[in-house]
Amino acid sequence: HWSEWLHVPERYPVWSGFANEPYSTGSIMGGGVWQDNGDGTFTEQDTGYPRAMGLSDLDLYAMGMIPPEEVRPTFLLRDAVETGTRRIFRATKVPVRIEDIVAAMGPRVPSSSEQRKEFRLGVYLLHEDGRVPRAEWLARTQSVMESVVKYFTLATGGSAATAPPPTAVGPPNDLFSNALTISGPSGRTTGSNIGATTETGERLTGGASAWWQWRPASSGTATIDTAGSTFNTFLGVYTGMEVSALRTLAEDDDAIGLQSRVTLQVTAGTVYRLRVAGYDGDMGNIVLNWNLKTGITSTTPNNDNAFATLIFPQVADGASSDGSFFRTTIALTRKAGGDANCRLILYGMDTDFGSGRGTVFPVTVPGNGFMSFRTTGAGRLQSGYATVGCDRRISGQLTYASYDASGTKYGEATVFPTEVESSSYSMIVDGRDGARLALAIANNTDISRTYELTLRDGAGDTVSTGSVTVPARSNIAQFLNDLISPPPDSGTVYLLEARSSDHSDFSMIGLHVTGVVFSTVPAN
Repeated sequence: HWSEWLHVPERYPVWSGFANEPYSTGSIMGGGVWQDNGDGTFTEQDTGYPRAMGLSDLDLYAMGMIPPEEVRPTFLLRDAVETGTRRIFRATKVPVRIEDIVAAMGPRVPSSSEQRKEFRLGVYLLHEDGRVPRAEWLARTQSVMESVVKYFTLATGGSAATAPPPTAVGPPNDLFSNALTISGPSGRTTGSNIGATTETGERLTGGASAWWQWRPASSGTATIDTAGSTFNTFLGVYTGMEVSALRTLAEDDDAIGLQSRVTLQVTAGTVYRLRVAGYDGDMGNIVLNWNLKTGITSTTPNNDNAFATLIFPQVADGASSDGSFFRTTIALTRKAGGDANCRLILYGMDTDFGSGRGTVFPVTVPGNGFMSFRTTGAGRLQSGYATVGCDRRISGQLTYASYDASGTKYGEATVFPTEVESSSYSMIVDGRDGARLALAIANNTDISRTYELTLRDGAGDTVSTGSVTVPARSNIAQFLNDLISPPPDSGTVYLLEARSSDHSDFSMIGLHVTGVVFSTVPAN
């Protein structure tokens, strides 16, 4: 670095070339910028922040960017003392000429005419070991690289050039039109979405996508997954000729941990577009697996190979302030050979099934067997809903049990899950003997939904109406009297109809409560 008493102003303005940046007149290699006041005093120039980011004549000569004859004379201050006025010093001015430097040190080798003038600049992005940088981090790094290239060009007055900054190189199948082809009834391929983009017209979930295409030779049931990929994937299967006009056949986010799986019917000769994207822009290495089973034409729950999802609209666990508490028991049964690999997900709550609190629990249901697990009832009282997704057909049920502070059970009800959701339900409302109906509605979609309630008497006439809005991926559990107006008369039997306002599917159950005892009311 130069001595702070050496006058080394920048040769070419740097920061004036950047919008909204202060102008700097100093050398990045140190030194100072001094104004000769003509009376033996010198004023240190305050150049603001950044104080010194340019390159002086001496810097450029040392770099081989300019010949010695272009280096302007400068000076060094000796025996500087403060005058008592801020930034003003009294000193002896010693001239500094390039001829003196060459005489003392010899000419620069190689000379400026022989010096390489083109350079490659690099910017390193440090990130957590084993984790692929996210798209916004790479974009920010690219922006820094472009700024460095601009700075270098300005600081050298264009005498040095930089190779074009490298851009993030995406995978060869980044674009829909460049989809890679897979073939055969089953297989496995690998790839990456590192550096991938979301192209114009690609109005699909997830970002940084890579594309494949598959034309099966036979019809049947295809299972496609991203098991083995190193990031949080989003998988979709589509048909169509343009990325902006695709027909969605199947999509999934987290069927198998952070990886995805879809099962769908395929027709021989049809071209299917397979898209693997990163949830929230995640990137990494892709493993894409596919398997076609011919002769299977049903995707109903009776198809053992169809992906099965059970939805329990209400789960409760934990203790109230008076010491009473709820426990929930879930039982899953597999009525055929082969284990079912499942994942239980809780929404709106967490709980402990005896192995630690959480919201996602991997479960394996043995072939021709069953398993059950119960919450501990510890912690604060929480409620929500649950889904159980499996790679094979299962059945299940859920039991609520309520206990007083001494641990004595005083109420219990068994709830069967929704396996095939509907856009409308009906159930009996029996208000005799002081009973009340509580409803639990689960909205297992990604947008808020509104559900309309209609209460009818024995003649089919409308008695009361109401509606309730349930946010995405959440549920409500309330007494019917709080949801409709006017509330139904006690001691009367009614028929309740519930339907979604946009005809979307949902899950619903009812509980009749008499005193502290409750029982399940099935919805049809």
